[in-house]
Amino acid sequence: MIRAATLVLIGLAGPAAAQVWVASKADDGAYVYGSASPEPVQVWLSCNAPSATRLPPIQVGAHEETVSAPYTIRLEFSGALIPGAEARSDIFLWVGATAYRLPSIGLNELTGVWELTLSMADPMLGAMRAADRLVLAPGQDQAWELPVDGLSEAAGAAMRTCAEAWVAAGFPVPPALAEFAPAYGGGAATPMRVAADQAVIAGCNGPANRGPDYLLSGNIDGDGTEDIILDWRAVECLSQPAQPFCGASLCSADVFLSGTFPRSGTPETMLALGVGLVPLSNGNDGIRLGASYATCNARGLNECEFLYYWDGSALREVP
Repeated sequence: MIRAATLVLIGLAGPAAAQVWVASKADDGAYVYGSASPEPVQVWLSCNAPSATRLPPIQVGAHEETVSAPYTIRLEFSGALIPGAEARSDIFLWVGATAYRLPSIGLNELTGVWELTLSMADPMLGAMRAADRLVLAPGQDQAWELPVDGLSEAAGAAMRTCAEAWVAAGFPVPPALAEFAPAYGGGAATPMRVAADQAVIAGCNGPANRGPDYLLSGNIDGDGTEDIILDWRAVECLSQPAQPFCGASLCSADVFLSGTFPRSGTPETMLALGVGLVPLSNGNDGIRLGASYATCNARGLNECEFLYYWDGSALREVP
């Protein structure tokens, strides 16, 4: 964490020409890049995260990139703003009326840019995104006023670009960065939704395309907390095989019950030719499973589906 200091600002440079921060993103096949900058003013927020295509960095010429650790972002300044070439720990950044002493900041000799790595949850970064004024003070006799227009939106967009790539690569969003948590299955990041989506990443050994109904939400075990069914029919892994949890006709349906999954760490797995939820007379939701025609014929059933309910300890078929 960067600690605030109480200093008197002197030598303030004249106000910078009006500049607006803008966000940009790119994907070279090895990394996804997110950045924000008020060009041509030479200050940046930037990060990179693994690309879904997983190309070797050397193949795309990105082998000399500074690689961001998950959920970090680099604060960068042009060499024109900070004199010298040795690492420095005497630089202050005024955020509004508060001066923050920056941790040791070093010059990247390949790019000529001064780099400082911050957690995306760092309080100074949060203050920057809400600031009405930013002043970089690299010495007692020099200070640079930096633009703030559009900073909040551009910084948030850059951070979201990398956060989405880290999530796809299997890195869960830290609680302190809930604003970047994805909507799992179109809903908020509830525990069972997060667990089911992590199961997709683990099962696909990486990223996947998810259909709109890959997660079904209900109250199956009756505890009043959301339960989730992961329908593997609606998941297409970007690695091979594309549907590792499907056979010729049936696919797995993983049931994440809020009352049991946290203890067991294992979902209830069923095979189905389609899965759905239906309300039961006891107020809970039952699981409707489509069955193969061979199974239905063998059991003499006219309707080719089964209904399951939670009996307090296991999923049971409704007679």
